[in-house]
Amino acid sequence: MVLGATASALAKGPSKADKTHRFGDWQQIPDYAQEALDRMVVKGVMLGDANGFSNPSAMITNAEAAAMVVRFMGQADEAQTVDANAELTVEDKTAIPSWARQIVALALKNELFDLKNGRFNPQHPLTRLEAAKLLVKAAKLEEEATSKMDATLPFKDAKQIPASYSGYVAVAYDHGWMVGDPNGMFHPWKAISRAEWATLLNRVDTTTDVGTDEHQVKGTLTAVTVGDAPSISMTTPVFPGGVTYPVDDTCVFLVGGKEATIADLQVGDSVIINLSQDRKVLAVTVVVVKESVSGVVSAVTAATDSAPASISLQSSATVTDAVYGSTYEILPNAIVKVGDVAGALADVKVGDKVALTLERGKVSAIKVDVEVVSYTGDVTAVTQGANNQLPSITVKTADNQTQTFEVADYAQLLSATGANITMNDVKVGDRVELRVQRSLAIRVKVLAAAPAPAASDSTQPAQQPAQN
Repeated sequence: MVLGATASALAKGPSKADKTHRFGDWQQIPDYAQEALDRMVVKGVMLGDANGFSNPSAMITNAEAAAMVVRFMGQADEAQTVDANAELTVEDKTAIPSWARQIVALALKNELFDLKNGRFNPQHPLTRLEAAKLLVKAAKLEEEATSKMDATLPFKDAKQIPASYSGYVAVAYDHGWMVGDPNGMFHPWKAISRAEWATLLNRVDTTTDVGTDEHQVKGTLTAVTVGDAPSISMTTPVFPGGVTYPVDDTCVFLVGGKEATIADLQVGDSVIINLSQDRKVLAVTVVVVKESVSGVVSAVTAATDSAPASISLQSSATVTDAVYGSTYEILPNAIVKVGDVAGALADVKVGDKVALTLERGKVSAIKVDVEVVSYTGDVTAVTQGANNQLPSITVKTADNQTQTFEVADYAQLLSATGANITMNDVKVGDRVELRVQRSLAIRVKVLAAAPAPAASDSTQPAQQPAQN
């Protein structure tokens, strides 16, 4: 039986309960990580512990992260040839578990990790900052990160991100790997769980070719056959005329981040398939094609216990017009960005011009079109904040205009070298660059410090003799 654009409901694949789950604790795997863990298991990236558990909520350690990223990069076989005793020179090499010594040695040789005082700290939990840097290094995008070290980060806690990490976080954000929480926070020092790390690797895998190997193929579905001998046909860069692969009995189907069945596949879907040694399909991941819709907001409805959040657009430029556009469901993890700053659904107002990103008809991202204006000038006044009162800064610009702006509590404050500073470091006379949106300064960068006051001349002229 061959399925067309919409698979027949009779073409049932194995249910989640029927599948061969590789971990004894699979029921503890959060919904958001289902696709990632399934794919990372099939790819041989996540192996689980000696008891057969994935421990999805446990914080991932440096040693575990190194193991997963090296396997993800297809270097597991190379790691087996490493002489760990010769290659490991870190001071705490004896603390590295025996199972990880060779793989950590290779990761350090490839400079995937930064040492702290000559130590690898194998049991140290991986933080989100460290994860961003590790992902960028694994994807070989360090040059891009270097070019973005002065980028304005769109997170409300951007001032907590060290300047040396800014470029890496910017790349991870721009590629959609690490986009922050629904409240616009990045949480740079938060430790990452094993489920979260698998999810991040999966995002890199589905958006780049880093994790591609001889067992992974990307293409577009042209036919789906079910029955006693299920198979899928697809076009790929290598086989533009099409190629057909038999589907293994244990195949996992992943659509919209969740386990599905072969019946959920549709002709035209962009997919990533993972193959066994005998070229049977072990996993099919539907890569959701994103669409964009723009318009003016006519209504925003928050989620309730019985209904998801939604947003309605009107096609006209005026809010009072009676002709409205469509209403779209908003996914729970949808990302909101207001101008240059990460936001929340509460920041989206009726009348805002927005661009929506849709995944299978549901909103995964909202970008509010807000004017961001830059001002460069000399500071004439600084008022420190107190209690619920925001601090403010007054500047005189080149055209001799004086402007005063409150400074957002999440504003990024930078020195001339790009280092993080505080409002106490901003002085009258400093030359600064401000980025302002919705009348709030969201970024303050000191371009040049105020000139030091001229030293007073304490030398007194020699006393003249009295005239008689």
